[in-house]
Amino acid sequence: MAVSEGRSLSEEKAERDYPVESIHNFFLDVERELGRVRTASLIGVIAWVLVLLVLIRFAVHLRQMSELAGFFPSVGQVFDAVLFALATPSLCYSAYMLYAQQRFFQRWSQRFELLDQVEQKLLEENKDHA
Repeated sequence: MAVSEGRSLSEEKAERDYPVESIHNFFLDVERELGRVRTASLIGVIAWVLVLLVLIRFAVHLRQMSELAGFFPSVGQVFDAVLFALATPSLCYSAYMLYAQQRFFQRWSQRFELLDQVEQKLLEENKDHA
């Protein structure tokens, strides 16, 4: 087993035995990762809006093409209509999931902020008693 990134063998063994140094470090790591995932979720919302705009433009184009085609639509227009019918509920479900994800991240961010406040208060009380 090679020692990586300048760490000693004992440090690597301790990391295997104890995956986190302390609860404090664990919460800091989780809070940092939560921020990253929240940012990715926000980018997902922006991407969803862009896809929605493309879908609206596609629907307008599809409607114009069907008016020009007359009574019998072409195979391509039927395919486009089916594609539109499948994309619309998928996009709606995606929006619902992004909303639920944002609520989840907001709720857990608040909980971690409260934990951080409690930890700060406990550290201050510990300093006062020492």
